[in-house]
Amino acid sequence: MEDDKWIDYDRVAFSLLSPLCQQLMKSATEDTVLKLNALIGDTPPETLQVYRRYILMPLCLSLKKKCVRLNVKIHIVDCLSTCIQKTKVVELDQFMRIFLELFGLICDPTLLNIDPNIPEELKLSVLKCVAVLIVNASNKVLDDFYCEKSMPLISHGIHCCLKLAQEELFIDLRIAALDCLLHVCQVHRGNHPNEIDANDKVGHILMICFPGITLGLKKVICADEKQNHKITMLAIRAWSRITSQVMGGCFTSEADEADDDDWVASKTDLLAFIDKNKQSCNSDSRKLMLNTLKEKRRTKEWYSCASRSIFPILDEICLLYFSNWNVRMEMVSAAELLLTHSRNMKECVPSLVGVLLILSEDEMAVVSDKSKGVLDAFAKNFDANHSHTLIEVMGDHFLKVTQKLSFSTPGEEDLRTSLNMMCGYLRLLGRHSHKIIRSCVHLDAMLSALFKTVKLDYLFVSPIEDWSLGTSGSDILKTCPPWKCFRNFKEKSIFGKFKDICFLIAQYSDLNVLSHYLLHLFYEDIENQREITLVINEIFSSVPSSQGECVFPIIKRIIESYLDPEMWRVDPKGGMGGGVVDLARGDTMAEIKGRTVEACLLVEGLGMLARIATSAQAHALSLDSWYFRVCLYPILERIGQPNAMLAGAGKLALAHISEAMGVTIPDIIHSNSDYVIRHVILKMKKASGFSSPAPLHVLVAVLEFSSPVILNELEEAVESVVNFGFKYANDPRSLNCLKCLLVFTKFVKMKFPKPIKLSKMVTVDAAEMDSPASSERARTGRMGSVTRKLLDYKRLRETANLNLAGDQCDSESEDECGDAEDSVLGEIDTDSDKTKEKPPKHVMLTVQVLQQILAFISSKDKEKKLMALDIIAEGIQIAEGYDDELLPLVHKIWSPLMVQFTSDDPLIMHCAFNLLLVLALVAKSFITERTLRKVLPELSKFLMKQSKMSCKKDSASVYRFSQAYKLQYSLLSGLGDLAINLEFQEQDLCEMLAATTPYLSSLQPQPLQDACINVYKLAWALDPNITFLKLAHLGNLLQDMKPPSQEFKVYQIPHQKNFSVEYSKNVSLLISILLNDS
Repeated sequence: MEDDKWIDYDRVAFSLLSPLCQQLMKSATEDTVLKLNALIGDTPPETLQVYRRYILMPLCLSLKKKCVRLNVKIHIVDCLSTCIQKTKVVELDQFMRIFLELFGLICDPTLLNIDPNIPEELKLSVLKCVAVLIVNASNKVLDDFYCEKSMPLISHGIHCCLKLAQEELFIDLRIAALDCLLHVCQVHRGNHPNEIDANDKVGHILMICFPGITLGLKKVICADEKQNHKITMLAIRAWSRITSQVMGGCFTSEADEADDDDWVASKTDLLAFIDKNKQSCNSDSRKLMLNTLKEKRRTKEWYSCASRSIFPILDEICLLYFSNWNVRMEMVSAAELLLTHSRNMKECVPSLVGVLLILSEDEMAVVSDKSKGVLDAFAKNFDANHSHTLIEVMGDHFLKVTQKLSFSTPGEEDLRTSLNMMCGYLRLLGRHSHKIIRSCVHLDAMLSALFKTVKLDYLFVSPIEDWSLGTSGSDILKTCPPWKCFRNFKEKSIFGKFKDICFLIAQYSDLNVLSHYLLHLFYEDIENQREITLVINEIFSSVPSSQGECVFPIIKRIIESYLDPEMWRVDPKGGMGGGVVDLARGDTMAEIKGRTVEACLLVEGLGMLARIATSAQAHALSLDSWYFRVCLYPILERIGQPNAMLAGAGKLALAHISEAMGVTIPDIIHSNSDYVIRHVILKMKKASGFSSPAPLHVLVAVLEFSSPVILNELEEAVESVVNFGFKYANDPRSLNCLKCLLVFTKFVKMKFPKPIKLSKMVTVDAAEMDSPASSERARTGRMGSVTRKLLDYKRLRETANLNLAGDQCDSESEDECGDAEDSVLGEIDTDSDKTKEKPPKHVMLTVQVLQQILAFISSKDKEKKLMALDIIAEGIQIAEGYDDELLPLVHKIWSPLMVQFTSDDPLIMHCAFNLLLVLALVAKSFITERTLRKVLPELSKFLMKQSKMSCKKDSASVYRFSQAYKLQYSLLSGLGDLAINLEFQEQDLCEMLAATTPYLSSLQPQPLQDACINVYKLAWALDPNITFLKLAHLGNLLQDMKPPSQEFKVYQIPHQKNFSVEYSKNVSLLISILLNDS
């Protein structure tokens, strides 16, 4: 019954399919093809298998018709693909006809090139249909198809797939072309061990197309990565599988070769034959060539020749870097597959192992882990099946890689690949590395490659650049030093890989041989001296602790070489750069930059070697004491350099020492301060002690990193600096002393901060702060001094009257009041005693410094004068609160300071005004009278004069970069604070506002307008009445002011006709802000 039912179903299906097929034979329309495709999709595979020939025939015939439109042919190919997918192709002739028709559909009449007029959609459908055809063909059909007589069809299909994969732009089409190539070459399922015979047969067929396939896929693999990573992945997969298919077979035995002499023909003979006959195009010559190819077999000689031929291509592919990790993972799989079938590719084994070594250092863990697993498995299998180990084989290839890197200038990607390979080689060689490094050829090639890799681009370094690192050791280590600017790369990951290589060299090498060779190059190879220093630093700072005592003599030799005066470049004649940057010697800028970078690397190296020199084993041998005795002073000397880059290198070295010892930088300075400071004092006490600024540089470094407890030890050193600076005030080297003293005053100011003063005489609670009386005090506090005195007089009179009218306190109350009074008086007496106590040592030492510095304010040397003003501005704040020392010092400062405000140099006047602000803050009313009488008129005169110069100077004006403009801005920013600290009276406030009024104009630069607005805000806090009157006068807000009594005259306010427009904006802004805040 079931058979009858199926027969009935087949008849129904035939009755539905037959009309559509007949209609398709007559006229292939889009509607007919779509209906047939839908019907095929709904028909069971068993039924379709019965009528497949009747369905496929009209479809194939329709593809041949030129009258059928291309869009209809697309649907026909899709319909054909649907039918084949649900059936099994069991006839060879049908398979070959469809195969030929499909590829012929997208080619030109010559079948040599892809027809450019064919739409991409049709090409895509054809490629998918070919893949479906091969998948659904029976094994017998495929076995019969892959033979010599089908070679023209197979080679044509391969040619079309490669053309489409190389030339098309549509990504999906290129992916489909590579997928179709996998199917045509029968490698879409991989190489199955149970199909060895079939694989060998296909490999025999593909050997003829193998050169073209390899070159075509290499173009796709090496193309720009913008093509999409899936295309690259499929190309690598196709290349590896086809290569494995062709090269993985067994070569013909000697007995088989004796049966047929033609089989011994080599690939060279075949190529010579083809070249000889390529000019003739007739059928006889093609038949002769086909017969020749048919007789060829993959002999031992052919494999050897093919291996040598594909080696350059394989080596180029293996050295490529791919940014997408999926592609790199595919490369691992490709290398694994080819190494599995590497018995016929001996020349290619090092390159395949090399790509695994490269990818074993990949940043993606999944890629590196798989690479390491494949590499380990292959190494074990190789060592078990060969008389020599893989390490012995790879030694020579390692030499080739390093030599290539040392003689070429690769880009960043190629450089990363080469460094990954070197790193992988060192890991693979492991403990055998010392055997290779003992070879002069290998050692020279490896080090030359490293020197070429980290070539420093010192020409872009600025020796005078203001570059600083701070004082925190952890922060310093995180910075990227500017002296490590590399010529061949910019990415930090490449330098990190270089450090990994140095670590492996230190771990597996013979350090004695390596150190002797590197130190020899350090003295002899001047051109690469910077790179050699960098390599020495990285290698010998990475020595593992297991090396123990054997490495200590090496570290000592390196340190002694670094501190060699010829290398350390200390100038015995002195100079601001300590002999490293000295323009007076006639050095070119390139030489100065190169020497600066070398000096930075040397001092950094001293710090990096602390990891070995301060270890527990070194401490047991007292090497750490020797290290600090020899290295700490030179490092501190670099930190005190005026050259910011050298100072930064010294700080970085100190940070390395701090990290190695696990202590802070101040702790290191403090624990060695007695030795360092004593060394400084002894050098300065010598007759020629100040011939070099080195002791001052060391003292500056000590001050920058020290803690307050070191002050007692610093006293004698500071006194020596002060005495020299005062005794030889006209000597140019005294400027170094001034710089050192400036650092000292900053050190004292930072390490000995002023305590917060709390008033013990008056306590105000929250309720009183909210009381009306408190509000009244706040209101009167903003009035002028005359008004405040009148109000105070009135309040005292009222209080006196209340006390006279009040009752007397009872005896108990009197006792309590007496006790409270005694307590308060006691506190007052205590405070008074404290003020009479001798100031602390740091205050006295600072005052001593300032007294000696006063002479430099009148110096004709501008730089010394500016430095003296800065020192006094920093140091005078330390004496605040100690009036017996402060006020006489201020009195001595005043006369030379007052002269500076008459200077024509804006920079000197700027520094003098900054010092005046500090004096006003600490001395207050002590300098009020003389400031108003001598200084304020000069400041007002300058502001009025420069207001005309700065008018209409926009942001693009050069004037904004002048010292005069900076002084204007500084004066406007500081006058308000000066007025509050010195408690300007009404007349003085009016004079100040008159001088700053021009800067409320909208024609002035905006920063000056903002600074002037701030002056008016502070003046409002000091006396709102005067400030409002000035604004009202400026903005024409009032015509007159009528007093409450008729006995006084009405005050007429002059009308400002010319200035109201340009001042209206800022005046209105000030009025709105000040009235809202009051």
